[in-house]
Amino acid sequence: MHQETGFNSKAKLRFLERFLVRILSLILLLWWKTLRIRAGKKLRLLCRSKDSLIFALWHQHLFLAGLIYRRFRYPHQSCAVISASKDGELLAELFRLLGISAVRGSSHRGAIGVYNAAVRMASAGNDICITPDGPRGPKGHCKPGAVRISQETGVTVCAIRIREHCAISLKSWDSFRIPLPFSRVDLVACAVIPEKSKGSMLQQMEFIGHLLG
Repeated sequence: MHQETGFNSKAKLRFLERFLVRILSLILLLWWKTLRIRAGKKLRLLCRSKDSLIFALWHQHLFLAGLIYRRFRYPHQSCAVISASKDGELLAELFRLLGISAVRGSSHRGAIGVYNAAVRMASAGNDICITPDGPRGPKGHCKPGAVRISQETGVTVCAIRIREHCAISLKSWDSFRIPLPFSRVDLVACAVIPEKSKGSMLQQMEFIGHLLG
């Protein structure tokens, strides 16, 4: 079941855009098959759990989000927090084709709605995928979304540190990285158990940022 919740963008895709996104999804599936993935034992162990998880990775590694889901977590129901912009509409369509639902919104548009939607989805047993420094940065700065959802729902955060051994870095705010075909990618995960004690929010944000590298 694929669904879109949270802030509803008015930027609907045209037929040609949907067609191009479908072609891109097929290219990605082929591209991912060429990559030599080395996943740590902790990631494999967490992904075997039947409980929902909050996956956290930096925005610059978003190219690999769908691969991680399809290779290690499929067919567990998952959804991603995606910007309400037109670019976000394209990404939401791409994720839909890959089997990942969308929760739409940002820190400026529909923030409360997207937070509540993410909490409902996680509480219902769905995974949540978040880029803590997205959608516009600052790069490598962990925002509170993942921690807040974790504290509200009791769902564990799976922080994934990613290293692409041979990749192209784009001239974007996040230095978006695209691993070259047949290159090696290392994935290392660590579980962050939610803490509701006073003063723990900032500490957990800093801890997750440290784990992500």
